[in-house]
Amino acid sequence: MTMNDTLATAGWLVLRLGMGSLFLNAAWACGKDRAAFRWTRDMVAVIAPRHAAPLAAAGVAMMGLGGLSVLLGGYGRIGAALLALFLAPGTAIHLRSRAVAGALAARLSPALPAGLRPTLTELDVSARMAHYSSALKNVALLTVSLFLVAVGTGPYSLAPF
Repeated sequence: MTMNDTLATAGWLVLRLGMGSLFLNAAWACGKDRAAFRWTRDMVAVIAPRHAAPLAAAGVAMMGLGGLSVLLGGYGRIGAALLALFLAPGTAIHLRSRAVAGALAARLSPALPAGLRPTLTELDVSARMAHYSSALKNVALLTVSLFLVAVGTGPYSLAPF
């Protein structure tokens, strides 16, 4: 094995470890208890209020199964496709939540004493930027997921489909 082959193999393993562990951690964080799942459901409700609970459960399952699949390289293309299907609406959720944060701040501002309004503005900007950066992160992860759908999960995959 040449140095380039060794580095390429290491790169594949680092990519799988990063993607897999990120989504396994997120699945655990979003479904670890009732409060966490309620938060997850409420996030989904900004784009699908009537079906938020089942869609939130599906999202947690997609993150968990997709993350494990990519991490182990077992049916990694299918796992990456699950992640891509999760990330597309996830991006929409963050973009919509950004708008919701701005609207909420605009609604609260007149009811606050003048001395607290700068703090509200700071919270508003922080919330909107957090959701915007999360949407951008999702787009980046979506491209990686689509790459893995196209080429598979690389060397040392358990079931390289």
